[in-house]
Amino acid sequence: MDSEEKERRMQLANTPEEWLNLYKEVFNEEPQLSGENWGAFPIEEIIDALVFGRPIKEKPVPDSIVA
Repeated sequence: MDSEEKERRMQLANTPEEWLNLYKEVFNEEPQLSGENWGAFPIEEIIDALVFGRPIKEKPVPDSIVA
């Protein structure tokens, strides 16, 4: 997908499902949401990844965190 097509699709995206589908098409993978950033909704992370052209990479959980 070229940048013009991506821009057009971003302008048309209205629902979380549309943003998620666009993410999958652009990066050819599911977003790796870790839940580390409690302040942002996952859709905001997906939109940021598309706007800045950087896929979301899961960050390792520190050893001091017990799940």
